[in-house]
Amino acid sequence: AGSAQAAITGTVTNSLGQPVSDVSIRATEADGSSAGFATTSAAGTYTIATTGATAPFTVAASYPDPCHAYSAP
Repeated sequence: AGSAQAAITGTVTNSLGQPVSDVSIRATEADGSSAGFATTSAAGTYTIATTGATAPFTVAASYPDPCHAYSAP
């Protein structure tokens, strides 16, 4: 018998639709516990494996560059 695989995937883009790399993405469960973490690739994509975590999730993004700082729920 196999085990189920689950993941949260997405792409982060700027206001021009261009991919943004090095964005920190964090997923948390409803009780506040961590469901996983990822950093976007050069293509702006990320995947957080959530096997064993319990939905629903809150996904938050943060960008370390102070000149372009943002945080989005």
